Amino acid sequence: MKYIKFLLTLLLPATMLVACDDDENINGGNATVGFESAEITVKETASTLNVPIVVSGDHNGLITLNVEVTDANGTQVETDKTILLTSGDLRMPADVNTVNAELYLALNTNTEDPNRSFTLRITSAQGAQVSTATCKVNIEEVVDAYDKLLGEWTMVTPEGNFAATLSENVAGQSYTLETNYMGAIPITATVQYSATTGLQLVCGQTVANYQGTDLSFFVFDGEYIYNGNLGAMWNDTYDSIEFETGVLLGFDAGGGQVSYLFAWPTFSMTR
Repeated sequence: MKYIKFLLTLLLPATMLVACDDDENINGGNATVGFESAEITVKETASTLNVPIVVSGDHNGLITLNVEVTDANGTQVETDKTILLTSGDLRMPADVNTVNAELYLALNTNTEDPNRSFTLRITSAQGAQVSTATCKVNIEEVVDAYDKLLGEWTMVTPEGNFAATLSENVAGQSYTLETNYMGAIPITATVQYSATTGLQLVCGQTVANYQGTDLSFFVFDGEYIYNGNLGAMWNDTYDSIEFETGVLLGFDAGGGQVSYLFAWPTFSMTR
């Protein structure tokens, strides 16, 4: 489980900058303030969320309000750990009719966890009456493996382990694979995705450069080099990817020869 509590220290300076100005007059008009929607849905893979709070009626001065996260329900749904509200004290000056409750989220799991949710609640307001006081946030379970596989990985090779990431290239169709060989040679490759047939590491296109020479992946079984892409498949818990055979990083030197930087007869990815 990955917590995001450490972000609090990064956000404190920004929070301090919005400390209340005692010289600003509290709104005296007949206004109401509340969440724009009483219920919304967010994908479990979302890392941030902005929930609008709106004012209606006479708004001629400052409105202040306090917001809290309550009723956290379900696997890996924890206030101040996997749900972080950047600031619970919000201000709406006379010329501002919408403000967002901003959250950082870490809700993605490798298992199916239905019926998860949490609630944002306006606990108090000054300068307006509270209308829609709560907003229930339903967490949508991602069932497509494409979204489950996004994120940080460890590439396990005969030469050791290397940090890697799979990020969105074409949504639902391909990823960008990024890693760094020996901490010195960045590699950026494309991995094609199919919900039924699995993954294909695209070979034959430039993925790195070493001392001015462009390098590509080749399929390698420990003895022979093949053209075409390298197949792979994930496991049921989306925390392991096994490639059908190995891979070689190099370039076509002509005459049927391939010069290479590394040749791995097997490799995989885990997290």
